[in-house]
Amino acid sequence: MIEESQGEDSYKRQERKRLQALLAYSEASTCRRQVLLRYFDEATPPCGNCDLCLNPLALVDGSVLAQKALSALVRTGEYFGASHLIDVLRGAKTEKIRQRGHDTLPTYGVGADMSKAAWQTLFHQLLAGGHIWADVARHGALRLGESGKEILMGRASFDYRELPPKALSKAKSQAKADYSEFTDIELFNRLKALRLKLAQEAQVPAFVVFSDATLHDMAARHPQTEADFLKVNGVGPAKLERYGAAFLEVLRDEAV
Repeated sequence: MIEESQGEDSYKRQERKRLQALLAYSEASTCRRQVLLRYFDEATPPCGNCDLCLNPLALVDGSVLAQKALSALVRTGEYFGASHLIDVLRGAKTEKIRQRGHDTLPTYGVGADMSKAAWQTLFHQLLAGGHIWADVARHGALRLGESGKEILMGRASFDYRELPPKALSKAKSQAKADYSEFTDIELFNRLKALRLKLAQEAQVPAFVVFSDATLHDMAARHPQTEADFLKVNGVGPAKLERYGAAFLEVLRDEAV
């Protein structure tokens, strides 16, 4: 609606900012007064009087999810809104992603087990917490805040309001069903240990190497060649070149 209006660009930018603020306010998991005043670039301690201060929500650790979201934001140049970032996280095959080469990013597809609605809620809560902000001068592109940098680097945690079951994607439910049939837990654990070793050497979060979903698929397929390795969900040419040899060594040992 905002983009279709006949208003000036300055008006549209202001309306985008207001919309982002409204969404952040509605999705807040902590003091609403803090969220409201943040819109005016003001900081304040929790008010102690709003609904969230009087009846705090049950929050869960969403640090890894936040790191995935923030990594996608940074790796795409802090030049896009939540919609495109969610497409990248979920491994969407859009022309926009293909033209910009975002399907080669380490974060491409790492959030395929969550629905768009689930990721949207997470981004709204990151906005509400001031960890990211919408740059109205760049058509609402999301930018990384100082506290967001701390979360991304693993120096701070991110607690968020857990999403209702209906917000989870069918893909996640199906993945859980598929994983329940997976019996070679020893191979999966060896692949997971290798992932941790490579992530520590590169000083990156483990999901940047491969997601759990990719490791499960890898263990189920038992690829023995590079061509087979490319058929694993979440593996592309860049990941094959970077990690293929190491993982294939483990997989080939298992087949002996």
